[in-house]
Amino acid sequence: MNKVTDLALNRWSSILADLAGLSPEQLTDKHQPCPLCGGEDRYRYDDKDGTGSWYCNQCGGRDQRGGGGTGMDLLMRRNNWEFKEAAKRIESYLGIVKQRPEPPTQGAESSWRYSENFIVARFPGKKIRPLWFDGDRWQWKAPPAPRPLLNLDAIKSSDKTILVVEGEKAWTAACSLFPQAVCTTWASGCKAINKTDWTPLADRKVLLWPDNDQVGRDAMDRLARKLMSIGVERIQIIAPPIEMAEGWDLADASWSPQEAADYAKNNVSTPLVIDIEEAIEDEPDDPAPPDADPELPAEWPFRCLGFDRGYYYYLPNEASQVIELPASGHTKLNLMNLASLDWWCAMFPTKTSFDTDRAADTLMRVCTQQGVFDPSRIRGRGAWYDAGRVILHLGNRLSVIPDQGPPTEHYIQNPPDSYYFYENAKSLIGPASQPLTDEITAELFKLARQFKWEVPASAYFLVGWIVLAPVCGALDWRPHIWITGGAGTGKTTILKHFMRPLLGGIYQAATGGTTEAGLRGTLKSDAIPVVFDEFEQNEQRDKQIVQNILALARIASSEGGKIYKGTSSGGSNSFEIRSMFCVSSINVNLIQKADVDRFCVLGLRRDPISKDDWRDFEQRIYDFATEENGRKLIARTVDNIPFIRSNARTFAAALAKEFGQRYGDQHGTLLAGAWSLSPAGGELISLDQAQKWIQSMDWESHQTDPSEADEMKCLNFILNHMIQVDGKRMTLRELVGMAQRGCFKVTAHREDSEDPSLVIARYGLKIQGDSLAIANGNSNLQAIVRDTPWSGNAYKQSLKRINGVTTPKTAIRFPAMGPMRCLVIPMTVLDL
Repeated sequence: MNKVTDLALNRWSSILADLAGLSPEQLTDKHQPCPLCGGEDRYRYDDKDGTGSWYCNQCGGRDQRGGGGTGMDLLMRRNNWEFKEAAKRIESYLGIVKQRPEPPTQGAESSWRYSENFIVARFPGKKIRPLWFDGDRWQWKAPPAPRPLLNLDAIKSSDKTILVVEGEKAWTAACSLFPQAVCTTWASGCKAINKTDWTPLADRKVLLWPDNDQVGRDAMDRLARKLMSIGVERIQIIAPPIEMAEGWDLADASWSPQEAADYAKNNVSTPLVIDIEEAIEDEPDDPAPPDADPELPAEWPFRCLGFDRGYYYYLPNEASQVIELPASGHTKLNLMNLASLDWWCAMFPTKTSFDTDRAADTLMRVCTQQGVFDPSRIRGRGAWYDAGRVILHLGNRLSVIPDQGPPTEHYIQNPPDSYYFYENAKSLIGPASQPLTDEITAELFKLARQFKWEVPASAYFLVGWIVLAPVCGALDWRPHIWITGGAGTGKTTILKHFMRPLLGGIYQAATGGTTEAGLRGTLKSDAIPVVFDEFEQNEQRDKQIVQNILALARIASSEGGKIYKGTSSGGSNSFEIRSMFCVSSINVNLIQKADVDRFCVLGLRRDPISKDDWRDFEQRIYDFATEENGRKLIARTVDNIPFIRSNARTFAAALAKEFGQRYGDQHGTLLAGAWSLSPAGGELISLDQAQKWIQSMDWESHQTDPSEADEMKCLNFILNHMIQVDGKRMTLRELVGMAQRGCFKVTAHREDSEDPSLVIARYGLKIQGDSLAIANGNSNLQAIVRDTPWSGNAYKQSLKRINGVTTPKTAIRFPAMGPMRCLVIPMTVLDL
């Protein structure tokens, strides 16, 4: 079923006119008095995209201090309705009939329908459970009294004698044995007689058949008095066979219908004569009956989730962590991980303890009935989008935030209705009770811009990542950032003092040497961000670790991405990672195009700053980038998730117009996160607004100091590499100098001497006027840096920091090598 806000799309004008009493004038995009707070011209109704949107600079917005709102918001506030009430009124107005969900009777051995809203189900182990539909959902409880009789339609449509038995299983047998009668029973056992509506039996002939025990006989005696008080025509009791076992009922009979009829005829009492006054006086109020078999708990203390290839999966209510057991693992101790010893002894009793074989057989059969278990239904900590709502999993509790209406809180042992399983985990503090104010977000923007970025607009991508990372699981696309810069450029300050506090405790920290398997095992099913410091690759082993981590991040970006790992038994395990990654290092080594498309590289430059200025800057970071503000930031982001998801597409389109479609797709989500911190962040942004905001940013490249040690070290390493030319060893620096001077031979007196321009071209180098062009992708050049921190394509990111470097938009042709993309470095930087 679609959400009510979806069903109301493009119909808000008529809904607000008829249900909220707004006039045609109040439903126009013209400044006028607000129907909620008055004034003169503070309100307008623009119905953007058919959502019933409106704006009031006095009472609009989520905090009602000025801003926009939706049609649902206007309807609720105008009529002082809760969301549930407003939704029902809209559904009624639109003529929508909600489809009743199917009752959750999977795994039941039998079920009996008392009415459309009331079912009793029997599960393995003699587990009897009532199931009641309260108008919104099915609940595992009996309905309020009075409850209907079983087979009520047949009672009302026939004038046959009524046969009342004790329990649904006995009723099923009675229907087969006595087709000449109308059979019935009541729900919830002997002590629930007064909770049942017996009036349909008035003026009818009634036979009572008790179970073969004292409890059953006493119950039928009390029922006889009850029926006499409502005016039945005649009551008779059929005595059960005294030679049968204690507790025998018709479900245990091996009779044919004729044999049953003969027994009843020979063992029925004479019509009972009971004084009505006596009947009424002697009928006590029944104590509140249990909703299930009184000898068993009302609910199982665990859920059977399913099976897969000989393994069975369970979710204990108390521990709330999924347990996997092989068939042979259903031992006594393992079963006691699911429920207490007392519970097992009550369910599967033996003289000394409980029957583990029968318990294991029952559990495995129920799991099999549930179907093949899907591990992707397990959800750990973090934010998740679930059936049109955001569920923030904080380890030991869940916060459910609907698109409309107030959030609700749930303990992990009592989750909301969901297709997914939210596992118990180490608790997180979670969002604050109040969102971060516009004044504090403005200060955070100032701090982010004050870091010395190669491209100043990088500050917005940093802020966008910080905003989105704690709720990354609720996003369709999860972009990553790579913060890079030489020593002393502020990488550690950003990660340790600015970013981590603002994540409000919702992140997983990692550092150099952490493996993909270790990180995957730590995250498990969590959807929380990963902050990775010292993501360097100084040795060959480091390079493989980095590439494996990048592969994990690559999968984490998109919805539904999974990793499959083989097991020693020949099977496989699947893992779904939904994290946003922030990594930090001196050099960047993004080799695969898929990684380039998922990581936003944020370069820092070294810029001299006095110690006093730096201390002042650090103090402002400590003042504003606090964990408390981080928790308030999460609260603000959670409120804005629907807008962020929509605005991401708008920003992607706006960026595409400026920088190309691939850049827009990659960075649009980050800018949507940053925009949510603006005063208008809690509403939808137009394409024109997005373009103007982007154009207001500084996208010029501010290159770094030429004395930057790492960049010059990289360049010198390349130029000082020695190669064999004309039978002698020479450095590329020497050959570059010869090419610059216009030499045509490396060795002047040799006829077959090589041209230095051709030699250096083979290594991706070319004299380009007063500059040196260095190719982006040359195999010989990559071989030179293979076992260094600049391996792969990391040398490109490092060399970009050299003062005066440019990146031509078109490829440059290299002698005998063809056109290649490259960096161009001024010759003045080279020490030739």
